This record gives sequence, structure tokens and C-alpha cells, in this order.
Amino acid sequence: MKFDLYMQKTSNLFAENRLLKFTIAVMAIVVMFAFYYVDKKIQNQRIVLIPPNIHSRIVITGDKPDAAYIKQFTRYIVSLALDYTSANARGQFDELLSLYNPKNYNAARTMFYNLADSVESISNLSNMFAINKIKIFTSKIIVMGREKTFVGDKLQSNKVNTYIINYQFKNGKFTINSIKKKENNA
Repeated sequence: MKFDLYMQKTSNLFAENRLLKFTIAVMAIVVMFAFYYVDKKIQNQRIVLIPPNIHSRIVITGDKPDAAYIKQFTRYIVSLALDYTSANARGQFDELLSLYNPKNYNAARTMFYNLADSVESISNLSNMFAINKIKIFTSKIIVMGREKTFVGDKLQSNKVNTYIINYQFKNGKFTINSIKKKENNA
């Protein structure tokens, strides 16, 4: 870019320099506006998931999943943690542990592996949990239902239990912090 507005070359260079500075300033403002706009769009982006076993839409907006997503995940977690037999308990617990938050993984692994050891020591043991109600809060889920334990065909236990699942949803990933059992008096 050559300017020949002025008689002196230095004056032309200064004018050229001012024009370049102005262009860079305008470009910086445009880049900042574009960054803000893209960030705003990413936060408002919606992901619609329709896995094969789900018959309703599941929407995740930013870091906020809808209730249908959390309910479906809760059913999956409960089936892995509470519906098992002596033959498949360890495999299900391994799959459940993949959903745990890394901070709480070691404690959960110890708990579930100890449970798997005790379940495998009793042949023909099976546990079943039928969900009656799911209550969803910001970082915890309360699951109420009937839990039955069988050894062979014989019913060993039939109780109404409540489980509290502490979770977090960050960067589009659902992770479990803890699963705790709370006995009902009913």
C-alpha cells in the first residue's frame, strides 16, 4: 500500500501507519464480537438424542439435561446396580463403575467389588428392584421402589427401599458421585 498524499515520504508513511492501526483495531473488534456470538450460540445449542429404547425426545441445553434424560439414566443406573444375579453381578458393576466420577471411583470400586464377591459366593442368588417413583433434584436423584432378593426360587427378602444417587452433569457427561441406600419404615 503506497500513499502519495503528501510531498514528504515520512508524512505518507505516518498516514499509512495510521490506516493500518485503524484496520487492526476494527479487525480486533470484529473478532471479539464473533467470539462472543459463537460462545453464546454454543451455550444455547441443543442436542437432541433419540436412542433405540427411548420413545421420547431427550434434550440437553448447555450443561442442563432435561428430566427425561435424567430419568432414563436413573433407570439404567438402577438396573446395573440393583438387578443382578450371581453370574452377571461383576460385569454389571464394572459397567456401572465406568459412570462414576474419578474422585469417587476407588471407594465405589471397593464397595461394588466386595458386593460382587459376596454375591458370587452364593450360587443362584438374584436381586431385583422395581422402581415406583423417581424424584429429581439439582444434584441428586431419589429412587423409591421394591427390592426382592431370591436364592434359587425362594424369596429371601422383600423390602421397600429408597436409594439416593448423587450425580453431576458437566461438559455433556453424566457422572455418579455416590449411590446410598436409605431404609424405609413402610
